[in-house]
Amino acid sequence: MDALDNLGPNSRIADVAVNIGQAVPLFGVIAVLFREIIVLAEKAGHNKRVCRRLAERVRVANQTLSQMPLKDENDLALKNYVQAITNCKDFIEKISNSGTFMKLVTAHEIESAYRDVTEELDIAINQLGLSMCIRTNKDIEDDRKLFLSEIKTSFQVIEEVTKDLYDIGMDVQQRFSVFEAKLDTIHTAVDNVSKGVIINNKTLENSKIPSHQITDTEEEEVKRGHIVKKIYIMQTVAQKEIGHVYSLQKSIDLIEREVAILTELRNCQNIITFYGTMQRSGKLYIISEWAEMGDLNTYLKNYTETWKFKLRIASEIAGGLVFCHVCDILHHDIRSHNILLTSDLTAKISNFSSSRKESDVTTKVKDITLRYRWLAPEKLENYKDNEYTKQCDIYSFAIVLWELATQEVPFANVTVVTDLITKITSGERPPLIKDTPPAYEKIMQQGWQQRPIKRPTADLMFKELNNLYKSLRSQT
Repeated sequence: MDALDNLGPNSRIADVAVNIGQAVPLFGVIAVLFREIIVLAEKAGHNKRVCRRLAERVRVANQTLSQMPLKDENDLALKNYVQAITNCKDFIEKISNSGTFMKLVTAHEIESAYRDVTEELDIAINQLGLSMCIRTNKDIEDDRKLFLSEIKTSFQVIEEVTKDLYDIGMDVQQRFSVFEAKLDTIHTAVDNVSKGVIINNKTLENSKIPSHQITDTEEEEVKRGHIVKKIYIMQTVAQKEIGHVYSLQKSIDLIEREVAILTELRNCQNIITFYGTMQRSGKLYIISEWAEMGDLNTYLKNYTETWKFKLRIASEIAGGLVFCHVCDILHHDIRSHNILLTSDLTAKISNFSSSRKESDVTTKVKDITLRYRWLAPEKLENYKDNEYTKQCDIYSFAIVLWELATQEVPFANVTVVTDLITKITSGERPPLIKDTPPAYEKIMQQGWQQRPIKRPTADLMFKELNNLYKSLRSQT
């Protein structure tokens, strides 16, 4: 059993500490801090294994402390421990967030910050006499190796997926300034729409393309549902009908949010490019990049593909998902239907109609049955009350990895929604198939773990899948 299986917002040690806290208030503070640490570790967008390791150290120390005779609330050692885990919580928050993590790295402060936090925790644990929790030299070295490996991966992956933001010749500090400005722009745009700051449809107005610039193709009309192939500035584009303008007034804020997000996600090669909006004959359209080969779901039904293709597609989807999570955008609907393929079979994430910033409240989905096969168990368990996090996107992506591997529909034989919900929430997953590369299978299984805290981050999945693809490509 993984030692971190014990980690969870409702873990027994937290409840123990709360009960003790009725007698000694500081124990109540410790319990609250521990719960906050677990939530941060569970939702971590980067460096999750480091976050989990720090959370585990606090859990073990808390558990040992709860079994000792009560200390006076004025005990200096107890106060120092509270301060140490407070600083530990703050550090976890910083390294799990894109902006603050990159700021620590570019300022060359992250290693010293890690050393300060871990040494302070070591000292506080020692002062409390928790001998069972004191790290050996080997523990310290193993933790340091994990930390250095994690921050290297996170930094390199963020640099890789955001490379199109930067001009050639920029140094690290200049790139960080551009990156920071990009995050601020995205957050401001989405926040403004959420708060109703943008009025009179200015988001749509600023994205407006004159209707005469969207023309028909020379070939016979190509139509996929509400999407029609058109021409814009001598390139093929997708014209997606949103609806009649007069009937969209109640949902205009959702449309503006989607437009705001699409506008700011233009700089990722694995996210469908947004060109603008267009109005014609009273209807509103979104104009975006045309994906000649259609969606991944349909493609996998029609073509039998090699593992070289599957690993490349998996890596590209992961890259697009990393970019979203780096920008603190949750997609909310990762499934094969929303992965589009260009003429050269490059994978691009599309359909951001349900997307929002991580801190935004999840809204009700019109038809959850369209996505229940890909939806995380915690959301299926209680869609309204259980928060949608990056780990929900990760679970959905893991199911897409299974689709790539098998070229089949997940749980295709289950047609009753309640039956499927029962299966997924009880831990059942689609069956593994023969000849799946073991490393790929491991990534997939990690991604669909029942407990969100045990699922990897998008950047770790991208690194593993990209390495796997490069390894296979070098052999052929």
